[in-house]
Amino acid sequence: MCRRRWPASITRTREKLVERARQNRANTDIVDLIDKLPDHNYDSPSAVSKEISRIQ
Repeated sequence: MCRRRWPASITRTREKLVERARQNRANTDIVDLIDKLPDHNYDSPSAVSKEISRIQ
């Protein structure tokens, strides 16, 4: 399984993910879902997906 990672120099906190979603004009339901994630650093898109699946 190939796991995509973000560059180590980029911090992906919940706030940064929400900010990026808004910049990309994501649907408000998506922004609200991201905003419900636990507040910690995410090292990859799959880490975000895993947390989203846990809270839904």
